[in-house]
Amino acid sequence: MVGSARIDQGSVERIAAAQEIGADVARDQAVFDALAAAYAREHFGPALSRQARKIAHARVLLQELSRRASDQGPPTDAEVAAATEHRFWDLDQPPLLRTTHAVVVAQKPEDDSRARALAEQIHGAVAAARDSASFRAAALAIPAGGLEVKVEDLDPVARDGRALDLEKPPPPGSTVAHFADDYVAAAYAIPEVGSKSPVVRSRFGYHVILAVERIPEKRTTLEERRRVLAPEVLVARAEKLRDEVLAGARTAMTVEVERAAMDLTEKVKALQ
Repeated sequence: MVGSARIDQGSVERIAAAQEIGADVARDQAVFDALAAAYAREHFGPALSRQARKIAHARVLLQELSRRASDQGPPTDAEVAAATEHRFWDLDQPPLLRTTHAVVVAQKPEDDSRARALAEQIHGAVAAARDSASFRAAALAIPAGGLEVKVEDLDPVARDGRALDLEKPPPPGSTVAHFADDYVAAAYAIPEVGSKSPVVRSRFGYHVILAVERIPEKRTTLEERRRVLAPEVLVARAEKLRDEVLAGARTAMTVEVERAAMDLTEKVKALQ
């Protein structure tokens, strides 16, 4: 007996079977849980005791969701593909193109023709440039005439528009920058590194683009990605199951569930 809680052989056997542990360990866990529950009731009062029970219930639920997620088997091809999108830069990186561009910004519609004319001047000025430094110097040497001119070294971009800083890739699952379609199409039409695009218009202005570097793809096999991404897929499955449980709970009557320490100990797998 621990206070009013009776720890009998049947309870110990159920705990041992549920957690796949020895009888001595199951008995000790049962005693510990019962002592903790008794202490909480005596010293913390009913409010904190109820909170402790809720935390224990949540632990039971999370472990059950984890078990159900694992029982669904290895990650499917579709799950691997979805998870890969969140980490494509180190698992399924496509070929990338690094560029430098000069862009003339037309702030007002009446500046459009002057902006294009200035971009054409810049295009002629950078004709001999083969690298970013000489391209930048030649582009900035042309008087802007009151227009805004930017010369920028841009992150490598994939043919589908995804841009990536290889030195500082984004955290998994974060939003990836996309370049304007007009810019990407013009950049990938450049025949070789060191060559330039003609003047191309995007929503940002009139560009002249220098191809700086072509970065080869870095692919990982499907089975390797399945192995690496398995923990993330299991978390995603558990989160989906959690959302389903919460959605069902929101439509049901609120119920206060009370469980004894013995019940919790039987249901909760030992944490490794």
